[in-house]
Amino acid sequence: MLRISRIKWHILFLFLIVFWSFSCNDKHRFNDLIESLKNADTDHTFVVAHRGDWRNAPENSLQAIKNCMDKGVEMVEIDLQRTSDGVFVLMHDASIDRTTTGKGKVSELSWKAIKQVYLRNGLGSWTTHKVPRLEEVLDMTKGKILINLDKSYNYIDELYKLLKARAMEEQVIFKGWMKPYDVVTNDLKVPLDSINFMPILDGKDKHWKTVLNSYSGKYVPMAIEIIFTTEALGKEMIREVKKTGSRVWVNALWPDMNAGHDDEMALNHPDKVYGWFIKNGVSMIQTDRIDVLMEYLDTHK
Repeated sequence: MLRISRIKWHILFLFLIVFWSFSCNDKHRFNDLIESLKNADTDHTFVVAHRGDWRNAPENSLQAIKNCMDKGVEMVEIDLQRTSDGVFVLMHDASIDRTTTGKGKVSELSWKAIKQVYLRNGLGSWTTHKVPRLEEVLDMTKGKILINLDKSYNYIDELYKLLKARAMEEQVIFKGWMKPYDVVTNDLKVPLDSINFMPILDGKDKHWKTVLNSYSGKYVPMAIEIIFTTEALGKEMIREVKKTGSRVWVNALWPDMNAGHDDEMALNHPDKVYGWFIKNGVSMIQTDRIDVLMEYLDTHK
């Protein structure tokens, strides 16, 4: 009996050593990811999963985010709405009609009502997944994957307190559509340099360069998202953003955001999409085809 007990103890000890080793490696890799995010000079290309792995789980669901972590995706983009009783939930639309089995606007529904419904998948079919609270997501992702909180600009002050309490400020990125520096600092009640903030520049707006220049000498965003309709405009915007010392974020989602270099083209011609981005200096790619993009990056190193 004593011999068996010793064998069991040794097995348990070895298991704990292996578990501790993997945990340390994961923490080290995540810290490296944070440092790479801060340093635009590194040649690392970030994969950003739009609404999570929504092709294999309901969009903005815990499972969609977990799939991203399991696949090694570096960042997940999720959307926030707030219920009538002040609970932050993951939801892209203002209403729950499209993505759940329920009806109504999030802002007019209580959390008690929303947690009764089920999420639908990409085909609109019912699933057993539920609408997650933001706190659930933060608890699951802390120290594991970067997060872009979309549709959160109006709540940054409240969200900052939530993140600070969990020591997750560096893990989360906020963004604002065509917001000049003075407007952003006036809107927010937290110092801009205490969060990761990413301006969005729309090349269809002739003032995009004015917005970009408003940050010069005041704040260097960790990244700047650009939207462009022609290759020439895209190349110009990439050059101007890189001059600021920020990373360049591009959406491969739909052709009107990237001069036709979108995820659907990438299915057959990935080099014309992801290759074009990287060749021209893009280092953050938001995608609806995470498997295709990751395979391309793995193949081309």
